[in-house]
Amino acid sequence: MRAVVIDGAGSVRVNTQPDPALPGPDGVVVAVTAAGICGSDLHFYEGEYPFTEPVALGHEAVGTIVEAGPQVRTVGVGDLVMVSSVAGCGVCPGCETHDPVMCFSGPMIFGAGVLGGAQADLLAVPAADFQVLKIPEGITTEQALLLTDNLATGWAAAQRADISFGSAVAVIGLGAVGLCALRSAFIHGAATVFAVDRVKGRLQRAATWGATPIPSPAAETILAATRGHGADSVIDAVGTDASMSDALNAVRPGGTVSVVGVHDLQPFPCPH
Repeated sequence: MRAVVIDGAGSVRVNTQPDPALPGPDGVVVAVTAAGICGSDLHFYEGEYPFTEPVALGHEAVGTIVEAGPQVRTVGVGDLVMVSSVAGCGVCPGCETHDPVMCFSGPMIFGAGVLGGAQADLLAVPAADFQVLKIPEGITTEQALLLTDNLATGWAAAQRADISFGSAVAVIGLGAVGLCALRSAFIHGAATVFAVDRVKGRLQRAATWGATPIPSPAAETILAATRGHGADSVIDAVGTDASMSDALNAVRPGGTVSVVGVHDLQPFPCPH
């Protein structure tokens, strides 16, 4: 099969490699029909994460099941499915919360070296009943692809931000995940959402959805807009020391900072 791989910083190529085997009796093999490019893929491309061999990229996939193990119950060969970007074992207490990030075995991400990459002809998916969802009628491939990562991640970021009805929320970073978090914050009951970014076009888009656009850094502006109190919840959808500092400075005492941006491997000096 063909697969997109990175074999060094700035070096991307299409590689031919063996087709993946069925990953156990509870797994499936998916023929990928659509795959997304995530912002986190750029960390590999830019050489921020060390690796010793070529990494097959991609963790956003929609496709058709071409092989299924005998223990798979919820999907079958021929089903059009979406694949969760994060994989868990599916049976531990963490996975029983229906959140693979909480997997006691340590969550794995497709296209991060351990599992195969989704930007390929075929993708082997373990624990398919937990990882794979049949796409309902009326949902397009593009919509399903958004659900595999960006919308799900943005929604989870808002959910973990402890947003209460009528509250003020700040979203730092208006990429795909940040914009999804912004929309999710309103759905969770936020009355005001401060949309923070350095890119004018992103701020303009956020404004059309009812958010208050603020160029970053935004802590001082948010404090002024909330009578010095700070935002009740802040979502960091960037993942840098600067965005984390802005989030901590913008949140009110006792508020919540929900971090969904991918930070680097360096420690962050958290203030006391």
